[in-house]
Amino acid sequence: MAQASAGKPSFTAGATIATIALSTHKVSLGLLCLERQQTKPFRELDKKLLATVVEQIEITLGNARLYRLAITDPLTGLYNKRYSETAITKFLDAHADDHSRIFNVLMLDIDHFKEVNDTHGHPVGDEVLVRLAELIRHHIRRDDVACRYGGEEFILLLPGEQALAEQVAQRLCQAVAAHLFHCQGGLELRITISVGVANFPEHGQDAATVTTAADRALYEAKGCQPQPLPNGHHQHPLLPGLMLTLAGAEQVVVCNSFQLPTSPSPTWAPTRYWRSSRNSTWRTWTAK
Repeated sequence: MAQASAGKPSFTAGATIATIALSTHKVSLGLLCLERQQTKPFRELDKKLLATVVEQIEITLGNARLYRLAITDPLTGLYNKRYSETAITKFLDAHADDHSRIFNVLMLDIDHFKEVNDTHGHPVGDEVLVRLAELIRHHIRRDDVACRYGGEEFILLLPGEQALAEQVAQRLCQAVAAHLFHCQGGLELRITISVGVANFPEHGQDAATVTTAADRALYEAKGCQPQPLPNGHHQHPLLPGLMLTLAGAEQVVVCNSFQLPTSPSPTWAPTRYWRSSRNSTWRTWTAK
């Protein structure tokens, strides 16, 4: 049998087996192999029809490849920010059809990532991002959506109850803090992450609002204030470095995976302990 050339079927001597190398713009897409019975070889008409079908297959696969490239972060292999916006729209449409279908937005950020780049260089920082993406993939479900939002920030979209999202945030923080990142040159690093959680429709009635709520929760988790907030703020009595937003509606803040809800006049009560990093234990609080 002659060697298959790109896009052109190649047949065996008896014309019972056809092979076609699929490609687009000099990029290999795969190899198609077809076989017929010895008594029913490919006729000339079959060969012409196959060539036409192959052309359409290549166009379809090529378009799918381009779309995949357009929605994928080239470094981590996760979806990119553009796709996160598309995915949120799909979740909103699903909720419009069935109000029981709620979802959560998790904003995740590497703590002090600039120090990693400044100290060890951007190639090491890229390695950390790639391995963090692998950890994220390992700790989410098939229906969850994980995207690189930009820089060292990631966004996760999780369908289901908020309690489930909090469990995922806890597991991720635990896993990252316990993971030893092996980088080039034998370098070993440890990092921690902060996570902000917001639920739709609890903390936002549209994509922009719920994403902003999660992003604000992330900043709260990192212990900083991105901008002045219209409804004031409240300082946690036992965690003086953490500023909690006082909003008209309850707002969830996750601090290294720990939920700290706020309300206009909260009364704090400890619920449980959880180790947030290697060197500190934080207390989880809920508003009564």
